[in-house]
Amino acid sequence: MSGMKRSRKDATTRLRQYQLDAFTREPFCGNPAAVVFIPHGVRISDGGLMRIAAENNLSETAFVCELGPGPEASFGTGDRFGLRWMTPTTEVKLCGHATLATAAALLSQVQNRSEVLCFETLSGELQAKSEGGDLVELDFPLNRPTRTNLSEEL
Repeated sequence: MSGMKRSRKDATTRLRQYQLDAFTREPFCGNPAAVVFIPHGVRISDGGLMRIAAENNLSETAFVCELGPGPEASFGTGDRFGLRWMTPTTEVKLCGHATLATAAALLSQVQNRSEVLCFETLSGELQAKSEGGDLVELDFPLNRPTRTNLSEEL
């Protein structure tokens, strides 16, 4: 894959990816997002991430990364991960439905049993808590509004 730095031991790296529909229990409804799992030690350039997002051709693709080696940081048993979101053309600082899809993929597809999943993002730490079944509660930072002067053109 172009844009991916591979370890010397492994000339090819396969990435696990899921496409999930957020905010629905019905197939082909809701808000779709792709979730790409990047294991610890695999590095993909920003351009490579953007090309993967463009190939997915969805509003956002989430890239979830293991932050360290060992079982305490693995997708199956860890509770803290890196998370970035890419559109086909740019990186975004925050994406709710792709965060929800990431938590759902970790909980339902990977069978992670952590009570709370923490994601390190450009917007700070985000938390996702399993509420049983297929329900996930997200905790996002509060960005207080600020007063802005509008220009004459607006």
